[in-house]
Amino acid sequence: MLRRGKLIADAKVAEALYKMAIGYSHPETHIARQGGKVIKIEITKRYLPNTKACIFWLKNRQPKLWRDRIELKQQTNLNKFPPKEELDAMYEKALAEAARRNAKVLAERREFLQRTGIDHGKDASNS
Repeated sequence: MLRRGKLIADAKVAEALYKMAIGYSHPETHIARQGGKVIKIEITKRYLPNTKACIFWLKNRQPKLWRDRIELKQQTNLNKFPPKEELDAMYEKALAEAARRNAKVLAERREFLQRTGIDHGKDASNS
């Protein structure tokens, strides 16, 4: 029973985060005073997409495309410290690999945005 409650709560939070990421609207009753009378006005409350929610959603749902850092694993025998030249070569190799992976991730992001029809150059309020 407790597990089911947690799953429902997680689903509600995921839905709320999704709504925040894409923006949403809902009907609301606004209460105001006009000429000494209290009046009710039905309005539609709108919330613009939230950039932080978008980032959080994408980093967790598609980490290969949207993660911030790329981890490189280099195996080094720490019992025997390599000479400076070897360390410099390892460092340059790691930097080149990081640059290559970063370019690949950026290209994948660009392809994803084009494939989904998202024009990231447009103002979100004009969509």
